[in-house]
Amino acid sequence: MHLVLRRIHHIPYLLLGLLPFLFITAVTFLELPSVWPDEAIFADTARTITLRGTMATHLFSDIIPGMQERALWYPPLYFYLLSWWTRFTAFDIVSIRLLSVLSSCLSLIMVYVFSLRITQQKWFGVLTMILLGIDYSFLRAGQVGRMDSLTLLWIITATYAGYEGRIGSSLMWLLIAGVASGLAVLTHPLGCIAPAVLAIYLLITKHSYRRLIIEYSVFFAPIAMAALGWYWWIGQDIAVFITQYQLQFARKANSPFFVVTSVQNYWSWRLLFLLYIGICVYAGTLRKQLRLMQLLTIGIVVAVIILMWGKEMWYTLYLQPWVVLFLIFVIHACAIRKLAYGMVAVYLILNLWLIRSPMIQYPSYAHLQSALAHTLPQNGTIYLSQIPDPYFIVRDQSPAVKLLEFLTVPVSDELYERLLAKSDYLIINQVFDERMRSYITRNMQTQTSLISSDGTPVGTMIKWVPRNKRK
Repeated sequence: MHLVLRRIHHIPYLLLGLLPFLFITAVTFLELPSVWPDEAIFADTARTITLRGTMATHLFSDIIPGMQERALWYPPLYFYLLSWWTRFTAFDIVSIRLLSVLSSCLSLIMVYVFSLRITQQKWFGVLTMILLGIDYSFLRAGQVGRMDSLTLLWIITATYAGYEGRIGSSLMWLLIAGVASGLAVLTHPLGCIAPAVLAIYLLITKHSYRRLIIEYSVFFAPIAMAALGWYWWIGQDIAVFITQYQLQFARKANSPFFVVTSVQNYWSWRLLFLLYIGICVYAGTLRKQLRLMQLLTIGIVVAVIILMWGKEMWYTLYLQPWVVLFLIFVIHACAIRKLAYGMVAVYLILNLWLIRSPMIQYPSYAHLQSALAHTLPQNGTIYLSQIPDPYFIVRDQSPAVKLLEFLTVPVSDELYERLLAKSDYLIINQVFDERMRSYITRNMQTQTSLISSDGTPVGTMIKWVPRNKRK
């Protein structure tokens, strides 16, 4: 009973720590970020599981090999969870984003637990939640309808369990870390951060090689089971899996580094990353809690390597927990309090500035809904090249309409135009590929500006010439 009361005592602190994240999420919901094409693609994949029991999507027709039969270009856990979630809630953007918000809240609770383990003080746990909860990268990736927030939850859980396992020499905690790491890998390829960090951490903090072998056996057993389960799930479609992943890697190879682009073009990002470097370097000079410092340093290094490889804007999320825990460590261990509080102040100011002044402004989702209210056709096929993505609006207002999404992987000119040729309309405000301009010039019959009820332009709807007259 005493233990139950002690746990209940944490609830007010947890609610206080969650409050800033939930408040900003409520204010910016569906706008930070705008409804993204990824959300439509992932939701449609989960919807196919609900309807057919198969993880697949028709949004690219037959252009990406095998996608109409089996979408194997991501691990399956998030899609099955999303399918289950929408069965009990609703298949709309609000419900889909709420799953990510729930995952983010659980991640904040886990960093509270981690901070409490480091500092033994509840208010430091609350501060950790607040710092991560108002982080721009966390807010943006933490509410979008992707699998990143769930992956981060598994990574933080695995890291905490691995730390407990090492500090307490507990194989049970290492087993929990292995299970969480396996779930991370089954959710997103960047879930490999968890096993990579903990494998290195266990190695450099080993008591003996004999003990390390036992620890590795316990830790990697559930990860191996997860990997074998994924392989079994792929089954006979291994060639399709390889082809789809090759297209993913080809897309990343041609993409700019998001971090580099941000630092080059925005002073706020330059200052933020300089602050990150300063926090980590200064923490290293304190020479306290060596085991913790080793874990956080490995986490930072692995996350940066993954971030540089991943290139996408969502992936800065995977750096943030390490930075925040470093900052909490500095506040707790630093003798120069004014310096530590100054770092916190700069961190808060820069992130609040990014929230207030995002890099790119897109039309609001409410304006898009208003503009499409009486404009959508009731049949035919619409190709979407728009942010915010109107997938959910079209599904709701014109259920008989078929939808196609712009291709997110590199394909030949012939395949690119073949997908466009399958559509009757185009909704566009983003030209993701210059080949689109040429196709519009050659095949546009009419165009209609999409204007919201208050006069705000949000995009254009183009009607193609009949398919037998396309050039």
